[in-house]
Amino acid sequence: MREVLRQEKKYLMTLLDGQRLCARLSGFLLEDAHSGAQGYAVRSLYFDTLDDGDYQDKMEGLELRRKLRLRIYDPAAGFAMLEMKQKEGAYQKKRSLRLDREAAERLIRGDFRPLLDCGGSFAAECFGLMQARCYRPRAVVEYQRRAFIAKENQIRITLDSRITATEACWDLFSPRLVQYPVLDPYQRGAGGEVQRLPAQLHQNPGQRGQPLRDHPEQILSGQKRGAALSELSG
Repeated sequence: MREVLRQEKKYLMTLLDGQRLCARLSGFLLEDAHSGAQGYAVRSLYFDTLDDGDYQDKMEGLELRRKLRLRIYDPAAGFAMLEMKQKEGAYQKKRSLRLDREAAERLIRGDFRPLLDCGGSFAAECFGLMQARCYRPRAVVEYQRRAFIAKENQIRITLDSRITATEACWDLFSPRLVQYPVLDPYQRGAGGEVQRLPAQLHQNPGQRGQPLRDHPEQILSGQKRGAALSELSG
């Protein structure tokens, strides 16, 4: 099990601004080792309760909330990461556990027993939560990511684009998963103007600010790690 505590802030920007920012960041930050010229794919299957409890907590802006997902980076992969993200005041806590492909597919079918074979408190917590609250697959989201890291303080900046989703199929490992685009690259904000990235994010990617809303098309996330620890679980 791996645990990370960090601050996280997201902004919307145009694809053009995103490309310009990538060019600037590549001049003084390290690019993620998995990131090629076009970045890398991220596909996540999100679980929720039968009444969409986690989604409602998010929409209502509750201070303490969570989301559960399975994440892969290649449909041909033999494993998936089970991740729980929890909002705790100014910080986000993310815990993750590597599952083999068969165990991940059983979770998607509603069979959570493979978690009992993993050992460790996090796997047991996920089993109890998902079993008691009847968690089921609700949506698959996929995007292309480019990631940059400041080696001095481990600030991580990611730019996500080509965001697609489906709520009709839960085959996380399908190489031909049919999805629809989430954001319109030609959409404009109120008044026909595209708002620029706030200057303070350039100066301090981990600094908290107000997110931009209703502007297209690329999502930038600035993450400042507060603490990180890892432990092995069976």
